[in-house]
Amino acid sequence: MYKQISKSRKAVFSSVAPIIWASLGTAMLVSFSSVSLADSGKSNIPGIDRASVSYEVPADLNSWSTHEVSSLRDEHQQNLDQIRQNQTSRDQADAHMLSELLRHDMVRLSIVDVIPALIEEYQIEGDFKDLLMGYRDTFKVELMANHNEIQSLGDYQSYDFRFAAVYMSMIYAFDDNPEFYQRLKSDMMLEDSVIGRYRNAIDESYLGVKAASEVIDSFHIVNDLEKVIVALDSELEKRNN
Repeated sequence: MYKQISKSRKAVFSSVAPIIWASLGTAMLVSFSSVSLADSGKSNIPGIDRASVSYEVPADLNSWSTHEVSSLRDEHQQNLDQIRQNQTSRDQADAHMLSELLRHDMVRLSIVDVIPALIEEYQIEGDFKDLLMGYRDTFKVELMANHNEIQSLGDYQSYDFRFAAVYMSMIYAFDDNPEFYQRLKSDMMLEDSVIGRYRNAIDESYLGVKAASEVIDSFHIVNDLEKVIVALDSELEKRNN
């Protein structure tokens, strides 16, 4: 159960969200930027979404000498061969990536223990307490059930969007209660606070996700290198004819 987010509140949140999300770090939502949360809700999930192309054909290739083109082609081939020597299969890499994401998500879902601890520590009462416990129920029941149904990276991508929507809505709720919002923001920087320990657990857990995503990234790099090498071969062939 999470509140519908209005356009006006989105505009307000766009100015305060960077503070919260910068504190939590990209590991919190694996990973959602403050801009995407405020504007469109798009995610960038390591091992699933690709940020950029690693290798491209130089835009000014026509101005390169044949020797320079040939040298670049040899360099790329060496890089390609080296990566392939250390590469596992894509199926194995995808399976490990999913395993790491699911493991990390269980750390994220420990928010169900953080919420009642915050309520007690901050002495939150009344409607806001009920609202936060409602979010806890959503994480504990609905999202945990969704977590258990994930079978593929595609499933995880859809799930991660739902997780982010619930979490973002909860942060909106804190923003509507300035006293608790300010304390939450301060406590995020304290390692011995409830939310600080949660943040640290998320950051440490994310290291495994990042390592698994680098294996996935190697497949993208191989594809980029192969495309560039084909283009360089074509350029060299054209010059030799």
